[in-house]
Amino acid sequence: MKPPSTKEKPKEKVTHGNHYTTRSDWNSTCPRSLQTFCSRCLCQSTFCSLQVSTSAVSDAITEGEYFQKRDELMDAMHSPTPKGFEWSKEEDTAQVKVAAMWKEIVTLPEFKANPWDQQYFFDVKDRVVNTRLFSTLKAMPKGSILHVHPTAMGSYEELVNDAATTARTDDKQWYVAAPGTSKDYFLLKSQNQPPSGYSVLKSTWANPAQKALILQDLTMPDSPVITPGDAWKIFQPIFGRVGCLLNDSDLCTNYYERAFRFLVESDHLCHVELRTTWYTTGETNPNSKESCILHALAKVNGSTAPPPLTMKAIWSDSRHNTPADKVKENMESVRDTTIANPQGVLVGYDLVGEEDSGNPSRDYVQQVLETAREVNNRQYPRLFFHDGETNLPPSHSADSEDDKIPESVGYNDNLVDAYLLNTVVLPHNIKPGRVGHAVSLFKSPLLIQKYKEAGIAVEMCPVSNQLLLYSSVREHPGQMYLEDGLACSLSPDDPAIFQYQGNTYDFFMACVAWNLSLKDMKILAYNSLIYSALEGEELSARLKLWKGAWANFITALNSN
Repeated sequence: MKPPSTKEKPKEKVTHGNHYTTRSDWNSTCPRSLQTFCSRCLCQSTFCSLQVSTSAVSDAITEGEYFQKRDELMDAMHSPTPKGFEWSKEEDTAQVKVAAMWKEIVTLPEFKANPWDQQYFFDVKDRVVNTRLFSTLKAMPKGSILHVHPTAMGSYEELVNDAATTARTDDKQWYVAAPGTSKDYFLLKSQNQPPSGYSVLKSTWANPAQKALILQDLTMPDSPVITPGDAWKIFQPIFGRVGCLLNDSDLCTNYYERAFRFLVESDHLCHVELRTTWYTTGETNPNSKESCILHALAKVNGSTAPPPLTMKAIWSDSRHNTPADKVKENMESVRDTTIANPQGVLVGYDLVGEEDSGNPSRDYVQQVLETAREVNNRQYPRLFFHDGETNLPPSHSADSEDDKIPESVGYNDNLVDAYLLNTVVLPHNIKPGRVGHAVSLFKSPLLIQKYKEAGIAVEMCPVSNQLLLYSSVREHPGQMYLEDGLACSLSPDDPAIFQYQGNTYDFFMACVAWNLSLKDMKILAYNSLIYSALEGEELSARLKLWKGAWANFITALNSN
């Protein structure tokens, strides 16, 4: 038998792209133009054709080189830096402090036993406020809220208390229905004609047990339900109950004044965009909701220049019960109003409501096509659709029955139409619209790439998505979106129904669940202004205000 050869094996070589080289030469030969890393060789190439010619490579790379590559890969797994974004050495120092605050939380024995970001929000809500991280994020200038329904942005406890305790100048008083009533929950009637089945709100509210029952009817339950559909059956009627009170102009103005003041003074926000109906051309009513909101904003801003808070409105129709001809009529009104006053409050159009049981976005393509109009190389109206707020997968088929209710066919393709309507139908927008939620976007890598290329931003609402049972915060795809370079911001959606105000809880839960750095959170805040409906001088003024507040925040953080 021939004895085994003792000749030293030739140095192992690899084929990489057009290069034939040793592993130790990869730094000088691998293409470096792209930002993503090849999973085989850790070079920055998306389409690496690496082929190892033999199985052992242990002598081709040092431990130091390995960890250098590892550090490069880990660094690349953070949010890519957007254009115009700035970062300083002082912020590096502050970032270390925030990272230590995060570590304080995740190393708590109670957190290790049952992570907060995997628990039902109401089970941890009161515990997080006592952490250093929450206090820091509350003080952090968070830019803008791009996704909030104004009826659910304030404090319901303060609203009901206002109705129950404020003396009226007429002979009327507020009454409240029995717990669980959906329609006409609150009624304003004569003191001499109490409605049947109702009790006087003032005396009922004064009873702690009855007060708790009223508040229970105005928020999501303290324990989770089974499905998103079950959650919506509890969630949706709350708007009607509260709407009874907000029909009173005094209560309405006070409610929004407190809500706006909280955004500015307690949560350090400088801009907000509301999903609501709004004035269109030629309309005016001093007692309307719109007038109350404008009056409340004026009271908060006073004569300060620049104003602490700016606001835009996105007209919102229900995808459940708005007839197609009414959708077209409202879109035309939004279009004409925004053309006549491009710097006005009204900036675009949306369809809201539970997606899976509502009409798919495809149903409204004709209305968009017939309404879209180009003026000065800009097409109107801008679109900000609620889409991808679902657990259903996309159909992946051009032959799918997209005109059917999503839950009846088992898939939801609304994100396809949100993309096309913002790129093919409205290609000349200075800024494309945004998409609300997009929880299911991660199920289509191709769509993610399309959204990135088109510059369509995602309004992420992690606490809302958890409470409506679409995703726990830990399993939410937001971390993947950020790492992949998708433009994202954070918003609270309907915080009053979720027993909070402002945006700090969403930042906190996302930070803890996704291990966000201070830089990641600054990018989210920056995006919330860059991808807002603000443009030109309005946008420049908000950015200047936010940057100054951010610099002061960093100085204060580093001085502690």
